[in-house]
Amino acid sequence: MVTKTIQIHPTLSGVNRTESQVQDLLLVVNVVNDLGKTIDLNDFLIDAEMSVVVLDPKRDAAVARLGRWDFERDQVTGFVKSEPVSGFHVPLEWTMDQPLGSEILVHVRLRAEDDEMRCEAKLNIQQARGVTGWLPRVESLR
Repeated sequence: MVTKTIQIHPTLSGVNRTESQVQDLLLVVNVVNDLGKTIDLNDFLIDAEMSVVVLDPKRDAAVARLGRWDFERDQVTGFVKSEPVSGFHVPLEWTMDQPLGSEILVHVRLRAEDDEMRCEAKLNIQQARGVTGWLPRVESLR
């Protein structure tokens, strides 16, 4: 039996910012098998609700929550995209306080009738999201 879990994509997920202000957050949540291979969501009927919580690890636990979003089944289905990688591409408008440090902690819960998957990740809000900061490696011709 193949086990499936969810994970937040570490480079495609992140924030857009101006100078010192976070403008929005894009989460790319992949479903992976027990070998770590991304599963194509177009091969499945998606019927689940999703919750996203963003925490500031630099704040006291009582006030660490920066935001929470809850999505109904039809919204979650609309988040499924194939490019650049299959997953839930969840755009979140930043309507909350700015984090005190350079990292945020994101928790995602995907829940269907009889199943639930959870994941979390620390995201660096200072880094460019996606391939923006990527440079090709030069191969040596020796």
